[in-house]
Parts: sequence; structure tokens; C-alpha cells
Amino acid sequence: MKTYSANVLMIYKKKILLLLRDNKPDITDPNKWCLPGGGLEENETFEQALVREVKEETNIDIKNYKLIGILKIKDHKGAVYFSYLTDKEAKQAKLGSEGQKLKFFSCRKVKDLELSTTLKSAFDLHSKYITECIEKEIFPNPKVLKLK
Repeated sequence: MKTYSANVLMIYKKKILLLLRDNKPDITDPNKWCLPGGGLEENETFEQALVREVKEETNIDIKNYKLIGILKIKDHKGAVYFSYLTDKEAKQAKLGSEGQKLKFFSCRKVKDLELSTTLKSAFDLHSKYITECIEKEIFPNPKVLKLK
């Protein structure tokens, strides 16, 4: 069975907003840090899922986001977005109905965290480029990330 998800790198003042997943043995990557986002519901687009999941998990009404690639792993297809949060959006940030914590981290600190499998893989491959984009406050080029 194919699964679909939408996740986002949310940046504020050169830091990445991450969610510490619940510590439940029946979920993927319990007790690990991940990007806000999640699975698509029936008849939902990637963008609709992104907006809904971000609101549920972070309380943020995300507006300024850009698709940076589609990640395909076995029977899973995930849309990955990038967003620079406004002051208003960052002030909205608070833990929603899922997860244990919500916190901003510098790119350097992210490397030291217990990350979800997918985020760790992406960061191992692209942390230098992602860090450069965040420092320059630009959106990553999907062709450089080669997620598709």
C-alpha cells in the first residue's frame, strides 16, 4: 500500500523548528526529532496536508512555503517544503495534539540530535547546502537537493 506525506523545514532567525515525536512503540521513529508534517488524508493534496498537519502540530497558519522536492522511499512518496516564518507565525508556535516538544535548533545543533530516519538521511546528505541556504535566507534549489 502506498503512503503519502508532506513535511516542511520551517526556519526562523536561522533556526529550524523540529518536533519531538511521541514515545510510543507503535509509531515510526518514536522519541526522535522530525520535521512538522504528516500523512495525507483521503482526497487531500500535498499542500492541503501540509497546512493541516502544521496547524495540528505547531499551531502555525503557514503561508510562505515552497516545494523543494519529492522524496520516494519504497512505497512512500513525500513532498518536502521549505518555509521562512514571519514573526507572527513564529509567535504562534506551540505544541499541538502530537509530539512531546517543539523547539528551534541551529543547523549545527540539529546534527547532534536523535533524528527520525528520513531526516537523518536528508541531513547527512544535504546539511551543508541547507545550512548555506538558511544563512543566506534563500530557498534551496530542488535540482541541488536531488530529492526527486
